[in-house]
Amino acid sequence: MNLTEKMALDCGVKISKPHVDFLFMPIKEEKFIIFDTRSKYENGLYDYYSDVFELIKPYLAENNISCFQFATDKSYKLACNKCFIILNKKQESYIISKAQLLISNENYTLHLAAACNVKSIGLYSVYSANSTRPIWNKDSQIILESHRDKNLPAYGNMSEKPKTVNFISPYVIAKNILDSLNIQNDLHLFELVNIGQSYSQKIIEIVPDFVSSEDFLKEKSINLRLDYINSLTVNILNYWMAGRKVNVITNKDINVSLLLPHRSNILLMTVMISDDVSEKFLKQCKAIGLKIKIFCNQKDKLEHYRFKFLNWDIEKDFDEERSLKNIPNLNEKSKFISSKVLISKGKQFSCKANYLANKHLDNRQEHVILSKEFEEELEFFKIYNEREESASSSPNS
Repeated sequence: MNLTEKMALDCGVKISKPHVDFLFMPIKEEKFIIFDTRSKYENGLYDYYSDVFELIKPYLAENNISCFQFATDKSYKLACNKCFIILNKKQESYIISKAQLLISNENYTLHLAAACNVKSIGLYSVYSANSTRPIWNKDSQIILESHRDKNLPAYGNMSEKPKTVNFISPYVIAKNILDSLNIQNDLHLFELVNIGQSYSQKIIEIVPDFVSSEDFLKEKSINLRLDYINSLTVNILNYWMAGRKVNVITNKDINVSLLLPHRSNILLMTVMISDDVSEKFLKQCKAIGLKIKIFCNQKDKLEHYRFKFLNWDIEKDFDEERSLKNIPNLNEKSKFISSKVLISKGKQFSCKANYLANKHLDNRQEHVILSKEFEEELEFFKIYNEREESASSSPNS
């Protein structure tokens, strides 16, 4: 039973046509859509709205349609025309009533859109859509419900790992947006193969084998990959640690005196445990006040290192289920987009596998690499297949 129907039954009243109060907001845009990226439930926050927006952005531009966002201070901000953070409910109602479309998590704004007979696309995972969807103007609603990996909803009481709302494909959301706006598109040609749990995180990694301009990535947070180089140059290390927030990643001992002047900029010392790491080095890092996390990416040596370093917590950095073989529909023609950017000698790479192959980023689409190094970073990739369009296929089929 729908929640609204249950409340009406419990109160002994009939459901009538809703009345919505509005408060005028000056909006010069004639055509716009709204992304409501908020959610009452942490598990209900969809992490790939930026990916959806990038897919539809060129189509919106061609049709002179603007994009607004309803967000909180903590929300990831889309590169859209306007972002509203502090509005009262009447102002939100007014803006929604003027929109061509609302895209929202499982949120009350979907009910406002339904009451105003505005088209909406709702992403449901925390509860069953049948229980919480708006009951008014159902013809104007598109319901996209997570398959939850065939599990029951969390009902807002349990944490989810992974979040089941993220099982909804960005391509499906993007296509439904464009179809709702009657915009012809070719998104039916794209099939999501796999999307990593950390794909929503934008990460910059630096191999310290070059220097750039003085203000390059200043005040930014970066991963400094000392584990990707054989020898460390002091002036290059000093350059990357000055004025930047750094997660130092190493698989070998470092002269701690080089780190001491920059300890306030070191957010974390990440140690990939190996035979080249000593307990003396770990103690020295701790002595100068560095936060240390130790990982092991070698399954067959995990217990060995845990015994050798009894006084230290060593976490595994591998997942037995994270395997290329376990991904359906993956093949050599599959393409991928990475949430990582790895920079070495001034060139950008999308992943470690391409860095080792010296294939730097350009404007071309990248194909998956069926290698161990690529597999290790799967959680940062969106992998998809692109079908060839047949002469008989319809753009909106």
